Amino acid sequence: MDVIEFVKDEKGKLSISRILTLGAFVVTSFVMAKLTIMGGMNEGYFSLYLGAFVVNGLVSKKLDKAKVETENV
Repeated sequence: MDVIEFVKDEKGKLSISRILTLGAFVVTSFVMAKLTIMGGMNEGYFSLYLGAFVVNGLVSKKLDKAKVETENV
């Protein structure tokens, strides 16, 4: 699976939410790595990092489900 497949939705179209999620993941992962290297990493930063992606995943699934239900009406 390559990056292009990851950012496409079920219909094969590019998904803006998936592109933004991938971009946010890359940027925040860079920041987390830099914090770790500089010795500034703590549990609070790590919890925020993980929490942000969990919340994003839950909201994204809920929005995708609502979109599918709207299309089926």
